[in-house]
Amino acid sequence: YQKGVATMLAYTDPATKVLQTVVPIRNDYFELPMQQLAGVCGFWTYYMYTGDAEFIKEVYPYAKDYVGLWTLGSDGLVVHRGGSWDWADWGSDFDMPTLENAWYYKALQCVIDMARLTGNEADIEELEQKAETVYAAYQTFWTEEGYKSASVRVPDDRSNAVAVLAGLADPDKYEGIRGNLTTVMHASPYMERYVLDALCEMGYMEDAQQRIRTRYKEMVEYDYSTLWEFWDHGGTLNHAWSGGPLLTMSQYMAGIEPAEAGYTKFSVKPMLGDLTSLECTVPSVRGYITVNISAEPGKEFSLSLKAPANTEAIVGIPRLGPAGSNLQIKYHDAVIYENGADCVPEQMSETLSFSGSDDQYLYYVLKNRDADAAHAFSATLADAQGCSAYTVRLEVGANGAVFWNGERLESGSYEKTVQNGEEFRLEAAAGDGAYFCGWSGAAGTREAVLSVRPQCDMTLRAEFSEKQNVLRTVTFSAEAECDVAILTDSGTEIALAQGTNKVFVKDGETVTFTARDGFLHRFASYQGDVSSLDNQITVTADRDLEIRIETKKLDVENVALGAAVFAENSLENNDWSVSGLTDGSLKKGYTTNVLQPDPEGRISPVSVTLDFGEEKAFSHIALAPRTEVSDANGGSPNYPTEFTVSVSDDGRNFTEVVTIEDSENPMGVTQGYELGPQRAAYVRIDFTGTGTFAADEGVADPYRIQLMEIYLYHVK
Repeated sequence: YQKGVATMLAYTDPATKVLQTVVPIRNDYFELPMQQLAGVCGFWTYYMYTGDAEFIKEVYPYAKDYVGLWTLGSDGLVVHRGGSWDWADWGSDFDMPTLENAWYYKALQCVIDMARLTGNEADIEELEQKAETVYAAYQTFWTEEGYKSASVRVPDDRSNAVAVLAGLADPDKYEGIRGNLTTVMHASPYMERYVLDALCEMGYMEDAQQRIRTRYKEMVEYDYSTLWEFWDHGGTLNHAWSGGPLLTMSQYMAGIEPAEAGYTKFSVKPMLGDLTSLECTVPSVRGYITVNISAEPGKEFSLSLKAPANTEAIVGIPRLGPAGSNLQIKYHDAVIYENGADCVPEQMSETLSFSGSDDQYLYYVLKNRDADAAHAFSATLADAQGCSAYTVRLEVGANGAVFWNGERLESGSYEKTVQNGEEFRLEAAAGDGAYFCGWSGAAGTREAVLSVRPQCDMTLRAEFSEKQNVLRTVTFSAEAECDVAILTDSGTEIALAQGTNKVFVKDGETVTFTARDGFLHRFASYQGDVSSLDNQITVTADRDLEIRIETKKLDVENVALGAAVFAENSLENNDWSVSGLTDGSLKKGYTTNVLQPDPEGRISPVSVTLDFGEEKAFSHIALAPRTEVSDANGGSPNYPTEFTVSVSDDGRNFTEVVTIEDSENPMGVTQGYELGPQRAAYVRIDFTGTGTFAADEGVADPYRIQLMEIYLYHVK
């Protein structure tokens, strides 16, 4: 690995600072940006598994320079970087905006860790500011089914997985992402590893195991003992990146991974899912770590551990039974947890100590001095204490409250007495700008509502955490197909062609919105939570806002409506047809087949001709872009950047009227162009330049011309 990294660093051009993904190489450069960001993350992973700090000192300047090549747009998200091969994964339907921002955020976190380790404290502030900006902007992608940009119709499993692993998804979003990762299977074997990791990180091991069985069944049962590059036997038949489940088994099912660099401290947090036994040996840089685990769900659990000398293990004992159960944990024959409390014997304190709990585990720190020592843990559900009443100690963390049988308890410590056989109900309520992390202590769950019938004295803790950046939603609505746009003071354009659109603003931030007239609609007023006749408003986002844009539709006659349309290059199917350009609707539009532009985006002319059947008078043309998906930068895909409009009386002899060059991306807003007074029976548009392609396509360089409607009109 180090030799490969050293070769990559040696091939870095000091002028461009691009880390090349494939080296050695004879061509100018070879960069796959998504894989290269993953590679930057890999630097830190290598350090955690080896403890080689000198390696991080060597790679840090290159990693910092590389993430510095990526810029943030006015919307707070990364400006798409295509590299020499604009590739995110094999397959189709990948959501480039959500995936590349998740990878970039994850890489930033790793570079921040590297800066801290190497003493480059002066670099951290700028890196953290970028990370905070991306985190806040990324939440604009959220839907109830997962993170999704406008470039796809269904949230992508790959980008949602990386969002979890990067820390972009708070736990209150896990359930929505879980639904995505258990139903959407776009990932190739390369990205499948990250999907499995994300399910495990969220605590859904049985879902991960079922996905492994579903996706790898054919591969495992095939005659070969190797794993394929593709799911369909394609590519190479012995491809290392297809071994993701091997990591899932050791890191998550066995639960063995470094807690500190180089395994001086490591964790053993088994997550068996539907397994009842497991044996695993990890060859760490400190020596072999071996665990042997067996379990009977809901009844008992046992774990034996052998570890390298002079290491510490954080051993997680999974919870058994419902809240209120009397869990008993033993280390060898000594009881170390019972009656809802830690009870490690004093004579063991130098070797073993209780270190807390969360919603899934109770944790013990084990100091291992002898490589030959065997350590045994076991857990069972003991009988109830049999007392007439039990003491329940309740700790309510900051940033939230708990309702005890309906009584609101603010942050603090409380003690309650509950009669034997009595049940009480708890409900956690996160404060504004916070989320509920889960119950710990004698109960473990992320469910906010908890019903408990205690069998012993117990301590319960409700844990809350502040969200990294609290976002407020400003929802704009207007008449469907409205071409008025709303501009933010950061330069972002909010299109309203679909009737509604949203912008996310940091809590308490003051932002100015400006309405820009369209070519068919004029701004009239703001209504709803904000009322104003002025086209510019300034609001403080201390709550979610709903604002309706009232408009005045211009009295125009669209002479293109219903005109016959002819095109030299048109894809005709249920979704696309050249006739959609004049049907008066934005639901069905026109697309060419894939085109081959030159490096400046110019193409061989593609002509679209409208036949009115008789002479018509008009003075303007307007083109409606595709809006239901976007390009990789969030703009309108395949909008023409260069075209010429010509008119004719007979359909054979055409006169040029106007040529548009270097047309900017319309960002979802219908664009109008002045032609001057015209009378003609035919109009021809020759497209000679195209913009960025749609991000939802799975073929290489799918450049096209795509429009939803053509308007020809004059204002009365």
